Amino acid sequence: AALPMRDVPALGGDISIDAPSFRWNGTAGEGALSLRWTRARIATAAGKLDLGTVDVAIAPQGTRLAGRVSNAGGEVRVTGSVGLAADGNDGDLTIAPLPGAPPALLRALATLATPDANGAVRLTWRNRSR
Repeated sequence: AALPMRDVPALGGDISIDAPSFRWNGTAGEGALSLRWTRARIATAAGKLDLGTVDVAIAPQGTRLAGRVSNAGGEVRVTGSVGLAADGNDGDLTIAPLPGAPPALLRALATLATPDANGAVRLTWRNRSR
């Protein structure tokens, strides 16, 4: 009861992956892959966030895969990074409302994390499997 419970968001849209040349064995690799999330949206109890098209560019970096995240279109700006490795994953994303965002959008963002002075939320995670 001392910690606020966050709404569990639901994700929607279509995901495609393109990897014309990609190799990674958990310790080294080469090439790159791109992930595209079209019609990307996050629904919470407070409303829906339209993310537009989210792109993730991923490349091997030694024992991990590292990627940059960005978006085009939608009601918010998405920027950040993600990482995947045999021992877990991590990410650091900022979702910021565009100027003139409606109050319902700001409330929906606030269900994901505590907004800063500009209404942006930062989602940071680090999961380790070992």
